[in-house]
Amino acid sequence: MMAADLPMQDVRAQYAELKATLSTFQASVGDCLERAEAEFLQAYRAHMVEVHRELQQLRAQLGSAEASLRDDDGVRELEASGAWYRGEAAQQAAHVAALRKDRTYARRKRRALDADRRHLRRQLEAGKREQKRLEARAAAATTRTPSPQADAERAVRPPPRRCVPGDFGKAATQHDTTTPTGRLRADVERLRGDVEAHTAAAARLRGILVAERVRGADFRDLYASCAAAAARGGTSGGRGSEALGRLGDLVFPPAAAAPSDASARAPRPRATPPAAADDARLALDDDVLAFLGTAVRPT
Repeated sequence: MMAADLPMQDVRAQYAELKATLSTFQASVGDCLERAEAEFLQAYRAHMVEVHRELQQLRAQLGSAEASLRDDDGVRELEASGAWYRGEAAQQAAHVAALRKDRTYARRKRRALDADRRHLRRQLEAGKREQKRLEARAAAATTRTPSPQADAERAVRPPPRRCVPGDFGKAATQHDTTTPTGRLRADVERLRGDVEAHTAAAARLRGILVAERVRGADFRDLYASCAAAAARGGTSGGRGSEALGRLGDLVFPPAAAAPSDASARAPRPRATPPAAADDARLALDDDVLAFLGTAVRPT
């Protein structure tokens, strides 16, 4: 028994020795780890203290730089200029949009005026043709050869009174319509009155057309000068655009649609005199007058 237990005792002794060695090794390793941890923590604390000190220095430098920027007059002027330019850009964009609308409105009014002018031209040409036709009829009637009986009657009869436009019936009743000569004279008087009436109507239409042309050209020049003055910034954006729009309404009033062929051939009612039309249209208010004064005499 004793001889059999000897190997186990050696094993137990070696195990105990190995266990003691491992315990010593673990203690040594634990001491080494504790020292390394302490050194790492100490170095980390020193590093963080240095980082915190540098961060404070950078914050102080940043604060001083911001203060210097706030105290810099040039930077303040640049910021104010940037804000002003942004506001001006927005105002100019709105003004340009308003001017584009006014340009579209002016173009539409110009087309309406051109249509009216073409209609007046057609009326004038129709009046000229009618006048020529009546003059030809009157010339043909006056060139007829009278008979000896008509010469005798004309010798004993007083000369006929000249027919005045609007007095056709009175002139015709002064002749004896029972004879061919009397009827011929009555026809001549009536045709002469028609010619004079159509001549007066053609002259009136021609005068209206010329007045409308001159008025349209003057108003287009005035509108263009006002628009240029508004674009140069002679007036404020909103008030100038509103006054310019009202000026466009006054200068280019709404016109009727272009007449068809049938309505173009039909006679129109008597036109309003240009002076009365101008007095009825140009009812300018204070804002438009102020805008026109600023555009014509800029400060």
